[in-house]
Amino acid sequence: MPPETICKIVRQYNQYPVSDAEMNKLLEIAEDYNKVKNYVYQRYGGIRNLSKLYPGYTIPKEMTRSCLQEDLGMPSVYFYLAMFDALADIRSQWARTKAAVLRAVNHNEGLTEEENGNKGY
Repeated sequence: MPPETICKIVRQYNQYPVSDAEMNKLLEIAEDYNKVKNYVYQRYGGIRNLSKLYPGYTIPKEMTRSCLQEDLGMPSVYFYLAMFDALADIRSQWARTKAAVLRAVNHNEGLTEEENGNKGY
């Protein structure tokens, strides 16, 4: 195992064992959570939807109107958590991409001062 890999064992202790029905309901919620996140990644992860990410009111309105929550039969608290979790991932990935591009531009010796107008950002 590489030295940068960290293994962690997580144990859940309950006073009473979780019933099979409750466990199945939790697994169903987790599956629906994953479906919502994948839907958000697929629909809003591209560059065409970059303007919708900020300030961030457009996408929740569109998602509410999409009836995806009703189709999945998912509680709204988990639906919105999954949606905002995916949106946060998309925003952070775009921020990392912007930083990498600016770093590359600033280190490019072949650009003129006008072309390298982003210096200092």
